[in-house]
Amino acid sequence: AGGAPRSTSAATPTVLGGATAAPSWLGHRPLKLRADGFGVIGPTPAELRVRRIITVDDLPAPADGGFHASVSTVPAAVLARSTWTAGCPVAANDLRYMTVSFWGFDARAHTGELLVNRRATSALVTVFRRLFGGGRAELRLENPEAPLESGIEVFAQPPGKKLENINLLSGGERSLTGVSLLFAIYMVKPSPFCLLDEIDAALDEENVGRLTNLLKEFSANSQFIVITHNKRTVAGADVLYGVTMEESGVSKLVAIRLENREQAEAAHPTAAR
Repeated sequence: AGGAPRSTSAATPTVLGGATAAPSWLGHRPLKLRADGFGVIGPTPAELRVRRIITVDDLPAPADGGFHASVSTVPAAVLARSTWTAGCPVAANDLRYMTVSFWGFDARAHTGELLVNRRATSALVTVFRRLFGGGRAELRLENPEAPLESGIEVFAQPPGKKLENINLLSGGERSLTGVSLLFAIYMVKPSPFCLLDEIDAALDEENVGRLTNLLKEFSANSQFIVITHNKRTVAGADVLYGVTMEESGVSKLVAIRLENREQAEAAHPTAAR
């Protein structure tokens, strides 16, 4: 998410049952950073596993005890007291300030706050429009009252159609929407390589062309291994790996490097034909 607001309240905590005092670092201990700037994942501290800690709320609890949530730009005061730093992989302009009400383990209503990365949703819209030639897509929580435990629903509106849940779309539209979400995540957090198995099986020729163009663009930062039987997808690859059977019952692996085929065709046009 890029950072979490830390408590600065001096209010007197309420003691509930056999709860113990919170450790001094709770709410404001920065994560140790790796060489690439991301936080080091460590084991959950015992104090958090027990979940019997005296806590102090910085934000007022919802008066009606119901669910409330808001998303806005990050106030300067919130950013200043958060664990975000200039060295964080997520820029300050890419953060959004979210407040969410919830019921705690003390059986009381609270209001939490966090900083979230705004880029994932906007990236989904960008990729979706690229693949569909227009339209829009969005992500929604299945259960807004429990955002930390809720699943996510994907809604899509291909050009000329109404906004619908992904489950109501055709097979090809569902496949293309899923691809949009995958590449949207890659735009936020790329991976060194990705294995795609028959990702183009439900796509027509036009959409396969859009997919291969997107793969070529993203291959500048990631290596994609695509299992496919589609000739157009194969034609867009840099290297082909296949299995052939020159003799009955004897399989043979074949590797063909195609990444320099354009230069070869330009240098030897006659041979290329």
